[in-house]
Amino acid sequence: MLKQITAIVARYGLLGGDKLYQIRARQTLPLLVRQAKAGQTVYYSDLATELGYPNPRSFNYILGAIGNALIDLSKSTDQEIPPIQCIVINKSYQLPGDGIGWFINQNDFNKLPKAQQKLIIDSELSKIYTYNKWDWVLNELGLEPIKTELHDDLQQAKIFRGGGESDKHKRFKEWIAKNPSALQLKSSLDDGNLEYRLASGDSIDVLFLDKSLNIGV
Repeated sequence: MLKQITAIVARYGLLGGDKLYQIRARQTLPLLVRQAKAGQTVYYSDLATELGYPNPRSFNYILGAIGNALIDLSKSTDQEIPPIQCIVINKSYQLPGDGIGWFINQNDFNKLPKAQQKLIIDSELSKIYTYNKWDWVLNELGLEPIKTELHDDLQQAKIFRGGGESDKHKRFKEWIAKNPSALQLKSSLDDGNLEYRLASGDSIDVLFLDKSLNIGV
């Protein structure tokens, strides 16, 4: 019941208002869209760190506001918009918080075995990753997408010589490891392994594992 009340209280919270959770909802949604485009989930704790929020538990109202705003936008435009807040997961079970059941029409979601919950969330994530109108959603809600500018870092990494690995090369390598879709690989791949050591003693910057296929970058 508490999760249900949270969702109701947060209703209409994204489109306007100056309460802290409303402001944070407007800051959070573009980051979730970035993750959706990259085909990647994000931990509550990591998202809180990136946004500078002291307590990951504060996302209850934030994600509730986002979820209800998407429902309202879906109804007003007659567009089916997947619940992007499914992208935010905890480290313990690799699942969203209990309140997600309200937004995926699964009122008994919390009573299901974790394995079944995972199947339901994976289905929702597939819809989120393949939805191609996230920029439209942001525009409709008066928000701007996050621009990922890697050109300068890539150029600096290419011309760097000697003295160990540059910070720009390291940042670029770490970004590639988390965004296989940037290389036209499947977005469902696990994060790449950094500095994978070969038997020859050499290292591959990033190694993606796709079943029996190893993809070195």
